[in-house]
Amino acid sequence: MSFDIDLFLDYMQETKKLSENTRVSYQRDLNKLNGYLEEKGIQKPADITVTHLESYVLYLEQQGFAAASISRMLASMKAYFRYLLRSKIISVDCAEQIKAPKIHKKEKEQLSAEEVFLLLDQPSRDTDKGIRDRAMMELLYASGIRVSDLIALKVEDLNLKLGCVTCRQKTISFGRETQVVLAKYISGVREHFIKDSDTGLLFLNCSGGSMSRQGFWKLMKSYARAAGIEKEITSNMIRKI
Repeated sequence: MSFDIDLFLDYMQETKKLSENTRVSYQRDLNKLNGYLEEKGIQKPADITVTHLESYVLYLEQQGFAAASISRMLASMKAYFRYLLRSKIISVDCAEQIKAPKIHKKEKEQLSAEEVFLLLDQPSRDTDKGIRDRAMMELLYASGIRVSDLIALKVEDLNLKLGCVTCRQKTISFGRETQVVLAKYISGVREHFIKDSDTGLLFLNCSGGSMSRQGFWKLMKSYARAAGIEKEITSNMIRKI
């Protein structure tokens, strides 16, 4: 199975342009699954059944993995099986039926570092909308400002040269990676969202106006689902870890 995992990682790298952190996370999760299945004498993906995968989830619970960690491993596993089905390596996606364990309330307080990286990695790097969304999420993560402040920012509040943003009369610095993402959005993408006139807002919706808090959280939740994160996402969870 390890050969198929390598092909899957190459496919995800090509289509999703994974960050190194995300690629390592997928590889670690799938190598763990691969090792478990090989111990059970399973050599080919086509031989895997729902029972095998349910037993694997039980094994992870018995090993003491937190529900959030198991949910992330299942997200990796489901992405892998969708690839196998698409590639016709298997004819039935048995991973689709596997349910993630329930996460207790105390585990909802914060995303893990890996979950944050997975979330930030979801928007496309090749579309205007994806570049805008990535810029918003990176700035929210790097600055720790509220969503209401994020969507109210003006272009003039941002200083890319110094790597900082002014919000509520405070100057907040951010790192090089955030600078690069914001520069890509400002220099070649933001202008595509401007319609009749430029409002001066840093982040614009598809109609050229201001984005609502509800609209922003709708985007965040869709990216969280794509990342396999089942926690209820809140702004307090998206902070530098």
